[in-house]
Amino acid sequence: MITSSHRQALLRAIRICGSTRRLAAELGITPQAVSQWRRTPATRVLQVERLTGGKVRRSELRPDLYPESSEEPAFSRSSFRCSTDSSPLPTQSPGGAPR
Repeated sequence: MITSSHRQALLRAIRICGSTRRLAAELGITPQAVSQWRRTPATRVLQVERLTGGKVRRSELRPDLYPESSEEPAFSRSSFRCSTDSSPLPTQSPGGAPR
C-alpha cells in the first residue's frame, strides 16, 4: 500500500537534492523516471538514503521492505552527495560526452 508518508519521504529527498533533476542526475536516470515513481523502486531505496545523507531513511521510503527495526546505515557521511547548492549540473552533448 502506498501512503502519503512514502510520497512525502520522496518529496523530502527531492528537496534535499534541490530538484527532481538533480536527484535523477545523481541516480543516473532521467527526471521523468523519478516523476513517474508511485513509490521508490526497491533498487533505488538505498541510493536515495545515501544521497540524502540518511535524512530520508529507507524505512520511510519503503517500510514494506525495510521495517523500522532493520535499519543500518547504507552510507558514510562522506558519501553524502546531494546538497542545496545551486551550482549547475554538467551538461552532455548529443554524443553523451560532458561539455
